[in-house]
Amino acid sequence: MANGKESLVYGGYTFFLRSVRRKWQRWVCTNFPRCKAYVSVNEWFFVLRCRTDHNHTRKILQRSELITMLNGKTVLLFDGYTFYKRYEMKKFNKWNCTVYPKCDAYVNIDNEMTVWGSQIEIINTVNGKQFLKYRNYYYSRRSRYRWRCINTNKCYVRLRIDDYMNVTHQPAEHTHPPKVFIRTSDGTYVNTRTPTARPATPKFLRDHVFYN
Repeated sequence: MANGKESLVYGGYTFFLRSVRRKWQRWVCTNFPRCKAYVSVNEWFFVLRCRTDHNHTRKILQRSELITMLNGKTVLLFDGYTFYKRYEMKKFNKWNCTVYPKCDAYVNIDNEMTVWGSQIEIINTVNGKQFLKYRNYYYSRRSRYRWRCINTNKCYVRLRIDDYMNVTHQPAEHTHPPKVFIRTSDGTYVNTRTPTARPATPKFLRDHVFYN
């Protein structure tokens, strides 16, 4: 770590050494005691036992860089895509994709050019609706900070976020598998289960039956 302390990274989260036994070591989440997640490993760092149900989001340790385009503009290069600086916030700056508003992708970076992420994505569907995607599940807005699973007939899972798009209240387990949305060429999303119109049968074939 930057502070010189040794840490263990597992599943994208960081852990610190809590205790050492003769045959194994116990590492607990760096948010302990608020988070009870832990990992037990042996001397070769093989995982013997773990609990990974964290009650908080993680800091994504990814680096970015600023580049200058041929037109003289400075943009952010991250994961092969370019972003422009849209506005500044208290803890970090928000950069939107350079093809915004057709693309809603964005990154939040601090003054050390470290990208912060909360596993949240806002998508727009082909029928004009806006959903929040978190851990492969989709939510519809109920208020400024509250979102609810889009499967409202069977699932009552809720999600809360803050002004920085960080999850402040972890959702419970869903009672159904996640829905699948596919990104279209214009940047909007469509549900794979959305029924599509069947092609009309030509008039001259409607009264005929064909056999193989």
